[in-house]
Amino acid sequence: IHSLLLWDKETGKFAKDENDPLNVDILIVDEFSMVDQYLFYNLLKACGSLKKLIVIGDADQLPSVAMGTVLKDLIESELFKVIKLDKIYRQKEGSDIIYLAKDIKNEEVTEIPINNEIRFFECDKTDIKDITLQIVEHALNKYETLEEGFMNVQVLAPKHKGVNGIENLNVALQKKFNPYSKNKRQLQVGYRTFRLGDKVLQLKNQPDDDVYNGDIGIIVEIIFASEDHNNQNRIIADFEGRIVEYTYDTFSNLAHAYCMSVHKSQGSEYPIIILPMSLEYSIMLQKRLIYTAVTRAYKSLIFVGQKEAFFKGIVAKEMSLRKTTLKQRLIDEVNFYEQI
Repeated sequence: IHSLLLWDKETGKFAKDENDPLNVDILIVDEFSMVDQYLFYNLLKACGSLKKLIVIGDADQLPSVAMGTVLKDLIESELFKVIKLDKIYRQKEGSDIIYLAKDIKNEEVTEIPINNEIRFFECDKTDIKDITLQIVEHALNKYETLEEGFMNVQVLAPKHKGVNGIENLNVALQKKFNPYSKNKRQLQVGYRTFRLGDKVLQLKNQPDDDVYNGDIGIIVEIIFASEDHNNQNRIIADFEGRIVEYTYDTFSNLAHAYCMSVHKSQGSEYPIIILPMSLEYSIMLQKRLIYTAVTRAYKSLIFVGQKEAFFKGIVAKEMSLRKTTLKQRLIDEVNFYEQI
């Protein structure tokens, strides 16, 4: 959407608006649950000549990071035609991952089905990291190359900090699968050490480089300032054929991606998802988050940790519900014009 509306990262404004609208008849927006109220407002401003707007999304997944629950409000207003899709293509028909996701959504989980698709390695929270490393190693061995494995095996976690948080798990996974070597280049950026061959995550949109928030790549080259004609350190990453160069100004847009947040994974899918479950995640463990994480997997879903954390999480609602007026304002607006 940012690219479509010609977003200027310097000013934070969109070039496409009511004065320069989009020149299209039909617009389809996927993963719409991730669209916040402000972004939708700016999209609509540029849709003055549009004939039809189609939005696609799952209202049971995590809401947008920024304000609003736009998809939910649009559906609940009952003012728009809603088509519910009942055939799932991500997982094969009869998949236990599908059944588990549906049961989480409907709050009907009584036990976790254990089979070829779903595993739960129960352990104390102090053992989660080590067992996760073993499971990842086993999963990576299914692929011909480490790089191929990295792109198909994904560890997700709800929280950045803590013993089993994203940051600690990334450090452990990097040490295990891309360790220090005097023959391998690395660059210290703040508290992170980026190394040749690292799996990395894009944190912000860089439309000029055709790389966006949530994209995953591999570091293919590191150039030291002493070798650069501008005297700058450089990191070069390959995002599935899109080569992107980072310097001091954009280093902050990169993070390790051996483990990533469930929020960042939304909109993506992976053959193998590994999901730590720890009571230390506390309020971050919520039904929507676990549902979103489960539905990222299309072949294999592996839980590691405390079953108590899983069952507490799937019944936990958001601590603070978002209070929006969009639904009621839409209804009031329609009622007003019907009375004219």
